[in-house]
Amino acid sequence: MELKTIHLNARGMSGRVVKFAVLDPEDVDREELNAAEEAGADASPRKLRQLQLRTLTRAMIVAYTEPGFPARMLPVPEATQKKAEQAGVTINPVALGEPDPDKLATATWIAADPTLLKTRWSSVFTTKDTEALRQQYSIHHEMSQVEAAMLSGKSQPVPTGG
Repeated sequence: MELKTIHLNARGMSGRVVKFAVLDPEDVDREELNAAEEAGADASPRKLRQLQLRTLTRAMIVAYTEPGFPARMLPVPEATQKKAEQAGVTINPVALGEPDPDKLATATWIAADPTLLKTRWSSVFTTKDTEALRQQYSIHHEMSQVEAAMLSGKSQPVPTGG
């Protein structure tokens, strides 16, 4: 199982670092069926898809840090800092969208429990966190129309015997 991390570090996000797994096809099938059972036979296609995405996103999360995990800071170039000081201006380092690698190496990870996350999701993740995680699910598990078209363009006709 391949593991990845994402730092949910932007305005309106929790600042957590999330470790997630690229799910196996069997895991995806199982979670989609679980969502279908939970949705019930009368669920609309939209409701079913929304529930599947929520279930699959929860299933891929392995662990996460506390909120507000420090980002790696981009230092201000020395020449720029000197000019700013001469002008009486203070320039702060810029936070990049990735976790500080030194702090990540010693981070305390909270193991994700999908059952617990089901009831506590909004106390752990913000709305923007949720959308970012759903996008990560889509990027790593679903085929886009562009990818499908590229593959289709590479398909070759099979000669028929005759």
